[in-house]
Amino acid sequence: MGRTRPSKRSTLIAAVCCGMCSIALNLTLLTGIGCAIVLPSDVLSSLVLDPDVSCEALATRLDLGPVPSGDTPADLGLQFQPFTISSANGQPLSAWFLPAQADGMLDPAPLGTVLVMHGTDGPLACATPWAIVAVNNRMNAVVFDYQGFGDSGGSPDIATLLDDSEAILDWILSDPAPARQSVHLVGVSLGTSPALGLAVLRSKPQIRSVALDGAFDPDGELQRRTGFFGPIFPLLDPSARLAFPWLFEMRDRLAEATVPMMFLVAEQDRTTPLPGAQTMFDLSGSAAKSFWVFDGLMHVQPLFLAEDRYVSLLVSFWRNPTAQPDPTAAANDPTIRVPQY
Repeated sequence: MGRTRPSKRSTLIAAVCCGMCSIALNLTLLTGIGCAIVLPSDVLSSLVLDPDVSCEALATRLDLGPVPSGDTPADLGLQFQPFTISSANGQPLSAWFLPAQADGMLDPAPLGTVLVMHGTDGPLACATPWAIVAVNNRMNAVVFDYQGFGDSGGSPDIATLLDDSEAILDWILSDPAPARQSVHLVGVSLGTSPALGLAVLRSKPQIRSVALDGAFDPDGELQRRTGFFGPIFPLLDPSARLAFPWLFEMRDRLAEATVPMMFLVAEQDRTTPLPGAQTMFDLSGSAAKSFWVFDGLMHVQPLFLAEDRYVSLLVSFWRNPTAQPDPTAAANDPTIRVPQY
C-alpha cells in the first residue's frame, strides 16, 4: 500500500502543536537561565536607566508643563563654563559650571555651590531648572552627566554613579574660593542615592546640606522590581546587591549621617512612592532633617507646579541648613527669586 497524504487540517493542527511546544520550551529555558545567572550591573542598569530621552519628551512624560529648554545654559541667557574630568575608572564626564548670577550679571560674592545630581533619564540639560534656582539665589551650580549619558564616556551603569558624583565634587573642591568650599547637594529621583552616598560614604566637611527630591528606599525599590521581573530572573535581588553594593551600604549606614537633610516629596509620586522617602527619612541620623509633602503632585512636579513653596524651602535651607526651612520665605524676603515655569 502506498503512503496516504496528510490532510491540510491535520497538517495545521500539527504545526500549531509544534509551535506551542516550542514556545513552552523557550520559556522554560529562559526561566532556567534566569535561575542560573547573576545579572551584571550593566544589564540591571538597562532596566532602569534611559539616557537617550530628550528633556522635552521627559517633561511631557512627567506632565511638568512648560520648562526651560535649550542645548546649553547660554540658550537661556545664562553664563556657564563647560568642563570635562575623569571618573575613577578613567571615563570622561561632561559637566557645566554656572556661576551665581541674576539678570545676566554675575554675583561678586556667591554664598556656596550647589551640585545637582539628576535622575534616570535624559542628559544634564534636564537638570538646568534646579541650577537656575541656585544661580538666581546667589549660589554657583554644577550639573553633569553620569557615564553613558550625554557627552560623557562609558556605558550607563548604576554601579558608577557614586564615583562619578565624587569626581565632580572633588573638581568643585579643587578651587579654594570660599563658595567652592561650601557645597550643597541636590539629588533628584535616582540622583538622591549618590547624593546620600556622598554625604554618608564619602563624607567631606565641605558638604553643608543635602536636599532630596523624590528619595527612595533601595530595599523597597528592589522588592518592587523583584515582584515584576522575579518570575524570569529569580536571582534579581542578590544580583542587585552584588552589582550595586554602595547603594545598600549607604542605606545601612544612613544612621551615621550628620549633615542637614531635607526631603521633598510628591504625595502622588508613583515612581518613587512616598513610603520609601519616609523610610529613608526615618533611617537618617541627621539631627537637622525635615520632611515636606506636596499634596496632589506627582514625580518631580513640585519645582514646576508649586514653585513658590519649593524654592522657599530650598533657598532658606541653603542659607541656614541647621534651621527649620521656611515654606513661605519667598513671600517675606524680596531677595529670594522664584523662577516661574
